Amino acid sequence: MSSAQIFAFLVLNELNNYIAALDAAHIRSSSRKPAEIILRSFSYCRLFRSEKRRICSNARIAKRVFKPNSFMQNEWRRGAFTISTERNRLQIDVIHRFLAEESYWAKERTLEKTIKAIENSLCFGVYKGENQIGFARIVTDYATFAYLGDVFVLAEFRNQGLSKWLLQTILAHPGLQGFRRWILATRDAHALYEKFGFTELQSPERWMEKAAPNAY
Repeated sequence: MSSAQIFAFLVLNELNNYIAALDAAHIRSSSRKPAEIILRSFSYCRLFRSEKRRICSNARIAKRVFKPNSFMQNEWRRGAFTISTERNRLQIDVIHRFLAEESYWAKERTLEKTIKAIENSLCFGVYKGENQIGFARIVTDYATFAYLGDVFVLAEFRNQGLSKWLLQTILAHPGLQGFRRWILATRDAHALYEKFGFTELQSPERWMEKAAPNAY
């Protein structure tokens, strides 16, 4: 998601909250559109001037916090293959089909949950030409912690070093450096991840989880 999209999302979220407040106060008229009410209210209602200033202040903060970063969109090439973090390039049907039908960890995941997970992660797509053939996503605060999940390469493209290249690219990503800890869960790919420094939990007695009954 670009900084402009994040900025727009935050402002719209504030405006939605404002509409809800108008509803609660019985101010909104059924004959007016929400946008018209907001514009009219902001222009001549002293009562809501402070709210206008608050929204504008939050918008300025959003622009500062979510300024463009080098890690928002990147692309790496190797022969006929490409790795990209461009969200609009992701092929949701390919991702969800693999997760729901071929993976052992996400067979009960709905399309809605797949989309929501993607929206709230830094995603890496692997492509051959225009076709997506692999995927991984990172859940992170971009400061201290990252979770690596939903990693896959389609069966017909395995044994070409693509999984290793994908992990190398993720771990070298400029926006994913200096973390205190990376974690992941795997049933059968320990040997792959060990090559990149992953180990068993060093202090398992310090970790707890609250897992769903069907969690892998």
